[in-house]
Amino acid sequence: MEILPPGDVFVDLFAGSGAMTTAAVLSHKYKRFVMNDMEPGLTQLYVDAVHGKYHDEKRWISREDFFRLRDAEPYVRFCWSFGNNGRDYLYGKPIEPLKKALHYASVFGDYSLLHGMGIYPPITGKPDMFDRCRDLKRWFKKNIGRCDLQSLERLELLQSLQSLQSLQSLQSLERLQSLQSLERLERLQSLQTSYTNVEIPHGAVVYCDPPYKGTDGYGKDKAAFDHAAFYEWLRSRPFPVWVSEYSMPDDFVAVWGCRKRSLLNAKNKSLVKMEKVFVQERWTKEVKACVLPILDLAS
Repeated sequence: MEILPPGDVFVDLFAGSGAMTTAAVLSHKYKRFVMNDMEPGLTQLYVDAVHGKYHDEKRWISREDFFRLRDAEPYVRFCWSFGNNGRDYLYGKPIEPLKKALHYASVFGDYSLLHGMGIYPPITGKPDMFDRCRDLKRWFKKNIGRCDLQSLERLELLQSLQSLQSLQSLQSLERLQSLQSLERLERLQSLQTSYTNVEIPHGAVVYCDPPYKGTDGYGKDKAAFDHAAFYEWLRSRPFPVWVSEYSMPDDFVAVWGCRKRSLLNAKNKSLVKMEKVFVQERWTKEVKACVLPILDLAS
């Protein structure tokens, strides 16, 4: 977001979870916002979340619940799927009982499931679930060798501790309260269509974070993304389009990059790739005029 130029409208053509739309709103660089994604329910999930629909959402969603509810509830489909892919349940079968026990302890303050597994962390009675998460994490790290985990492997327990950290990170979402003002929400247009069908306002700043080439298909049906058609669409645009990718054809130029650790690679969690932002080659001169000063400051 820091390298993108200001403008009247910010268009997020592959909005996903809405991270870039959120960053655009909080940057105060734009007056209006268009977020689009073909995944059914995804942009509506974002709008509902901003309106506070899930403020008190604390359910444990089991594997059976997931496959029963995912088509009807975008929250279940995306927040309880692995990598938010909308099709695979969040946890593997061997680790699901422990995940449920940790959920009950950290979210509800109910330690009975952990006790039933022979795991007895101290009950602090703290009302805040983030505090309980921190206490559970500290205790597990210190006492993992003393727990009778029965058929659960110690490695799986260590992996579950990382999930506790993700709950703590939800505290950072408090800053999204600034999104909830009616004035800003009225300036947010959410769409569910192909990127080719979105009407781009004149002078808009257009950002794309499409499925990366060489990665698995996206969505419940693992539909393949037509990268060749996407490149042709970019080439025909009479304006610069900012695209996040690892690599693109030679007539696109990388104007920014950062190293990114692959968190969803089960075989190599230490895999690091260079994620880049590209623009069409013919717009390089205009784009670099606003990017280079920022990169110089960063260096």
